[in-house]
Amino acid sequence: MIGNKSGAATLVADKSTTKVVPLGYKQTKVGVIPEEWEVVRLENLIAELEAGISVNSTDDFCSSNADKGILKTSAVSNGRFISSENKKIIQKDIDRAKLNPKKGNLIISRMNTPELVGAIAIVEKDFNNLYLPDRLWQTKFFDINSQDSYWLNYLLNTSKYKAKVRNLATGTSGSMKNISKKAFLKIEIPLPPLKEQQKIAQILTTWDDAISKQEALIEAKEQLKKGLMQKLLSGEVRFTGFDEEWEEVRLGDIFDERSRRFKDLKTEEVKQYSELLSVGINSGVTKRSENDAKDNSSSDKGNYKILDENDIVYNTMRMWQGASGVSTLKGIVSPAYTIVHLKDNYCIDFFGLLFKAHRVVFDFYRYSQGLTSDTWNLKYPHFSEVKVKIPTTKLEQQKIAQVFATADKEIALLKEELEILKEQKRGLMQKLLMGEVRVRV
Repeated sequence: MIGNKSGAATLVADKSTTKVVPLGYKQTKVGVIPEEWEVVRLENLIAELEAGISVNSTDDFCSSNADKGILKTSAVSNGRFISSENKKIIQKDIDRAKLNPKKGNLIISRMNTPELVGAIAIVEKDFNNLYLPDRLWQTKFFDINSQDSYWLNYLLNTSKYKAKVRNLATGTSGSMKNISKKAFLKIEIPLPPLKEQQKIAQILTTWDDAISKQEALIEAKEQLKKGLMQKLLSGEVRFTGFDEEWEEVRLGDIFDERSRRFKDLKTEEVKQYSELLSVGINSGVTKRSENDAKDNSSSDKGNYKILDENDIVYNTMRMWQGASGVSTLKGIVSPAYTIVHLKDNYCIDFFGLLFKAHRVVFDFYRYSQGLTSDTWNLKYPHFSEVKVKIPTTKLEQQKIAQVFATADKEIALLKEELEILKEQKRGLMQKLLMGEVRVRV
């Protein structure tokens, strides 16, 4: 039975067990919620889901005006509406357009990839020159003042409801899924009184503001790092006490290729090199087991290359994009990678940074071989011909590397703090939006 307001707790009969429902709460189809909350379908709040115009897919160039264009589906991401994600308007689209995103409305990606279909975001200001493609819906509420759409956006962006919306998607294509209006509007949600909705939204918005400020700080630090790389790695800015002219060297004069294979290891060496490693443009050298991507490596690792600590490994077909890193690990990598190590007494971390500098990456691009970007590759013989300018002393190389090591640690700490904020927000969303924790209104 569902109890009354007078008891300390109520018991709810179940075929398999007995659940305790706290005082002031009730068991419903959507879970245990406060007694004064209702359970409603979205169709009770949303009068209509308005489809957008049909976009000419060949008109695939960006608008120079962030507030004028035809929205892409990427304009909806993690509860955020990104108005700059749009294509340029052409006159025939303006003539057919009848919808503009308005403040307080929700934008829903009705057709997208399986991971992104059903993505929802709130519009935070009126737009008069942004039009929706037919892959996006815009909500039209019965009365925008009777419910808080910020609260509804937060609710529909909880992991529970994001999964529920995605599960409604149908379609035979493995790459694109679609949600019907009828199915979406039948979703049942817990509905607090308006004032409680507004208070919940206010608290979560405060967390969003803190997250946005942290993201802006990280972006500023990363831009500062890029500026420093340009100046320090070119010798434009020097440290006090270093006056010698930088020398130009061929990479082949200071780097040797490491081509030892896993099958060449002695029995006692196998264990220390058993970890499969990979290198990314931004992530550097990482353990393959810690990546989320699907493992497409060969079951036979005999021809995989041995990677040692303080080696530089690069993706032979992506070096022109900066896909390289200094390894702090021992392991093996795909034969598609090239491994190099310093011959003499230089600072390896300096070269790890230098290989990310735009002017050097451009040289890697110039020396890459192949007819198209899909086949461009920079094997060691061509890598060895690239010329770079470097400080003549290892000490200056080390000082430059230390600046960026400090910057990287600071950015990593800021990113850790950002993840903590996001995790705190996720916990709050679950507790506030299901009424587990109540707010005073």
